[in-house]
Amino acid sequence: MTAVPYQTQTNDPQVRGALKRLGAELRRGRWRAGLSQCAVEERTGIDQSTISRLENGLASRLPIERVGLYLLAIHAELEAGPRRRPSLMPSWASGGRSGDGEANVESAPTR
Repeated sequence: MTAVPYQTQTNDPQVRGALKRLGAELRRGRWRAGLSQCAVEERTGIDQSTISRLENGLASRLPIERVGLYLLAIHAELEAGPRRRPSLMPSWASGGRSGDGEANVESAPTR
């Protein structure tokens, strides 16, 4: 069997969960930038199928430089914070913040 480049190679459920959350944030950033996966491929040279695997949390072996290229292509920056325990407080009482320590991708306004 041939390994797919950049395919997830981990059995650790916490790592798989973190990669899925990161991929989802990257996808949301791309959507906010109004770009398709094919447009990101054109800007970065990263194959569209690899972009799909990244956004689905399946590209754990993708070099960090490629993630940087992706972020530049969607005019975004990555912000990460410490992981916190889920709050027992209802979301309405905490101003809607979940406190889960997920990474956030913020797209810069286009000019």
